[in-house]
Amino acid sequence: MESILKDHPEDLLVSRRLRDISGAEFNSITLLQHAMWAKDVRYMANMMLDCLPKNEQGEQIRLELVRQYEELMAKGLVYKLKGEWHENERHFNLQSLKTALNTYVTNHNNWSEEQRREHWCTVVGLVQTLIPAHIRHHYCDPEEAFWDNTNFAKPKLTRLLGVYSWDSTELQLWSESLVGLGSSFGIYHAVGFEMRWHNALSVGQPTMHVEKCIASNLAALTALDETRTGVDLPALIERLYTPIHNLEDDLDAQGIKL
Repeated sequence: MESILKDHPEDLLVSRRLRDISGAEFNSITLLQHAMWAKDVRYMANMMLDCLPKNEQGEQIRLELVRQYEELMAKGLVYKLKGEWHENERHFNLQSLKTALNTYVTNHNNWSEEQRREHWCTVVGLVQTLIPAHIRHHYCDPEEAFWDNTNFAKPKLTRLLGVYSWDSTELQLWSESLVGLGSSFGIYHAVGFEMRWHNALSVGQPTMHVEKCIASNLAALTALDETRTGVDLPALIERLYTPIHNLEDDLDAQGIKL
């Protein structure tokens, strides 16, 4: 996408139909609005601003992006997901996944093995089918431990979606078509010795060690959500509202000719 936007930054002005990795269907949405809704505000949204030329065209596009952001804040988005309509959403809410994980962590000592399996597969796993690609990428990042990350500020996010099956070591793609997620298994990022996998893992019956991983994943997800909302989003908004100075004028002021 980056190479296309550098050549055609005007594509950022287009509102179009979009179906994302979770199956969410938007009748009319821009690229920036989707990135902000998905909370991909540190990487994807900033990449879009990086693609704006340092000239009058870039400034005009920036002003339109400001309008898109203000429209998102004023009206929210409307989309259809799993047959249900969602309205007035300004960003994807991770609370459902955090609540599902917290319920598991809080109750697993008092639950039977069947109760643990049922909640993990059909509650946690089901919510995991709904999360945006940006969150999945952090789960699946082979270069950075999801569970031991307090700021999620690496320079570039590794955009992978590979998930290893616990019982077969088969690598699957965490896409809308991943069969069994939400019914037969849930996904977690490995902790400790399991980091030999260097990826996310799917499992249907959490073991005692997996349960420790789940608690660590909950802490990581909470930290990620707080960082994107409390740090990266305000920084993006500040940049969005900062005018683009004409590059040629700036260089002329320094006595440099293009």
